[in-house]
Amino acid sequence: MGKKVAGCVPVRKGENGEWQVLLVQSRFKPDIWLFPKGGIEKREKNWDAALRETVEEAGVCGRILCKLGKWKGSNEQKLIMYLLLVEQELPKSDSRWKERNERPRTWLSFDQAEKTILQVDTSIRRPELLEMLLLAKARILTLMDNSPESYSSDSSPEEDENDKEVYQQ
Repeated sequence: MGKKVAGCVPVRKGENGEWQVLLVQSRFKPDIWLFPKGGIEKREKNWDAALRETVEEAGVCGRILCKLGKWKGSNEQKLIMYLLLVEQELPKSDSRWKERNERPRTWLSFDQAEKTILQVDTSIRRPELLEMLLLAKARILTLMDNSPESYSSDSSPEEDENDKEVYQQ
């Protein structure tokens, strides 16, 4: 059974009003830019792990808007990903951003992010990243109706008990 991993697709409205997505550089394959994610600790809720890993790897904090879904990642990882509306970007001096000196982060438009994900050689490309990106784009436009203030949620972002082992491929 693969390792369970949780992460976020961080988004924000750019200065020009266009939605942007945050990518971080892979520590192991610098040609790959991906979304922050990491292992779920014992007794840690999936969304808490996703938020923690996003702070540690990307140096951003925010509010989970929804669960995007589940995927099988590299090395048979079982990924659960959430859509995160970024509310704070940590400075490099903030020690909560543990990987600040190990991996760069970059804000891109959804179109630029798609090109960045696809520019990687097919032998190391991760198709789940493109699926996550496209789903995040569709969800942010639907959920936010072009205005972050219009979104409210009464439900927890956690998965249902019935879909704990259902992963997209």
